Amino acid sequence: MESYVVGALLGVVFTAVVMRQWPFLRRVRASKLALAMRELDAQLALMSRDHDAQAKRLALAEHAQSESIASGQLLLAQIDAQTAALADVQGQLRAVQQRASGCAEQATRIAEEASRLKGLSVTFERWHEQMISLME
Repeated sequence: MESYVVGALLGVVFTAVVMRQWPFLRRVRASKLALAMRELDAQLALMSRDHDAQAKRLALAEHAQSESIASGQLLLAQIDAQTAALADVQGQLRAVQQRASGCAEQATRIAEEASRLKGLSVTFERWHEQMISLME
């Protein structure tokens, strides 16, 4: 029975000590909680700033990407236009080459005809000289 009394007395003393320290423990716990809240708020503010900075970088990257895409599409349109213009110039060049080939053939025929006429002229000159000498 004595042990029950000693246990009860120890329980009462322990309860009294704890109850006496209870407001202090609550203040300590509250200050720890407040400190933890301030640290979490600081971390949240830092993470929010990081998030905002990343969002800005992402927006800039997306803007640059859309500008690059637009620039690429413009370049493709210019390439298509240049390709069409090149095809047109190539067609004109083939037409000019065909005309030049026709002109070269005609020039060859004219040169051959001129050569034949020159030979005929020489022959006529000889004939004429022979006729003059016969008439003398």
